[in-house]
Amino acid sequence: MTISSIKEIESKISRIIRKSSKKYQFTENFKRYFFKFYTKTTHSDILKKDDSYIIGLAKSSFDFFRNRENHNPKIRIYNTNPNKDSWSSNRTILELINNDQPFLVDSITAEINRLGFKVTQIINRVIRSRRNKKGELIDILPEDSNEGQLESIIHFQISKINNQAVIDNLACNIKRTLEITKFAVSEWPLILERLYSLRFDLKSLNVLNKKQNLDEPIEFLDWLENNNFIFLGFIEYSVAITKKMKTYSPVPSTKLGIFKVYNPDDLLEIDTRLINEESQIIEVVKSMNKSKVHRPTHLDIIRIKKLNKKGQAIGEYRFFG
Repeated sequence: MTISSIKEIESKISRIIRKSSKKYQFTENFKRYFFKFYTKTTHSDILKKDDSYIIGLAKSSFDFFRNRENHNPKIRIYNTNPNKDSWSSNRTILELINNDQPFLVDSITAEINRLGFKVTQIINRVIRSRRNKKGELIDILPEDSNEGQLESIIHFQISKINNQAVIDNLACNIKRTLEITKFAVSEWPLILERLYSLRFDLKSLNVLNKKQNLDEPIEFLDWLENNNFIFLGFIEYSVAITKKMKTYSPVPSTKLGIFKVYNPDDLLEIDTRLINEESQIIEVVKSMNKSKVHRPTHLDIIRIKKLNKKGQAIGEYRFFG
């Protein structure tokens, strides 16, 4: 896809709007939506489509976008009907509206692929809109406006699905992925606060504790903070140590990010090496579980020993990302 192709698409969309506005009685909001929906798209096959297909797809997407209650994610999965729809596709259509946020397209695409379906087309647009209290669309606003809200409208065309139970299962998994992504993004600042607090505690302990030099662990935390790690979740474990055994317990009130939706921690049988090793404060291990946010790679777990003022291990912090 070249810049000239993108300009060619924009030119074609502008021509269709001028040519068809009166015939199809396009509203001002629809004309704005129509142009935003297609411009800057990287799918050159749009140039091969006839006007009825291009108008029909945009109109279907706009009708879906017009209502959205309580800022909640909105999802629909369907197959076009040539006898009813003004456009058609031999693929299954998955569309969603969500508050604009990072990782949406990557996370949803990964989940679709995980379930065994192939994505053949993606149109992702960020629309600044103004809605009433019922969630009904009032205006499509300019991108540089300070009013309204930013919403992502994402259109996928995927492998054809004819089984309604499979469609329902896909919708359920997409909804869950959106929820996981929401908590990962919205609670990222809280996870960073835990990192700042932990770093401060280690610095204070470094002054008090003469047995261990904590400079290196502190430098590592500084490195993490400098955009070298995508923080997705956090949890704290407490540990009770007796002569016979060590007992770990998760602290539910400390859960942040993805832990608000599911538990990605596969170190359920806690490896006690970190607690037993006096000189080791931090350990980085690879989880067997793959991330459901951003890229579907195996999660990294940063295990950090929780120390009391005497430098004794009393628990463990875990950052996931």
